Amino acid sequence: DGRLNRSLKTKVKRFAEARLSQYVRGQFSLGPKITVKEYYEQWIETKSEPSVRKSTLRDYRQHFETYVLPVFGTEQLVQVSAARLLSFRSKLLASGLKLKTCQNILGGSFRALWRAAMVEEIVDKNPFASLKWPTPDRWPPDPFTIEEQDKILAHVQGQQPFYYPFVYIMFMTGMRPSEAVALRISDVAPERHTLSITKSRH
Repeated sequence: DGRLNRSLKTKVKRFAEARLSQYVRGQFSLGPKITVKEYYEQWIETKSEPSVRKSTLRDYRQHFETYVLPVFGTEQLVQVSAARLLSFRSKLLASGLKLKTCQNILGGSFRALWRAAMVEEIVDKNPFASLKWPTPDRWPPDPFTIEEQDKILAHVQGQQPFYYPFVYIMFMTGMRPSEAVALRISDVAPERHTLSITKSRH
């Protein structure tokens, strides 16, 4: 455009054409660039069931609206760096969030948006690749003893009898609450004394 000369550092026509397309879309230093908030608003509209689970979509919205956008919302996507992500992670941890929650925000939701931006060639670097996550401490399972189970079941049967089958079946099978509430009549096979756990509900 007469103001800037920049080498594409390539002799491959296909790559040069892709870089030219980026320039036309305003993704270099000339002209406006899309911000994290602007891209998020476009990206989140493409997420819907059944391609994305309802619980995943809920996490995306919560993570961005509560944590990511207040910090990165007005920043251009191309300005997000590994150093900024490390600083952001430190602030999240300092606020009292657990390491696993921070990993879900950064390595899950934010990174999912970034992958989409790379596919669209809005960004060509992945600052998330530089983030290293320590292995979280895992405590060994500590299930209720038979005596504790009996006390809990007796209490539920006396105080909340409607929920007794719900609590009983989790103790007897080991299934999660989200799996138990997703059970339907079609999942029960009385003649074989089995339950089919094929889904979960959040």
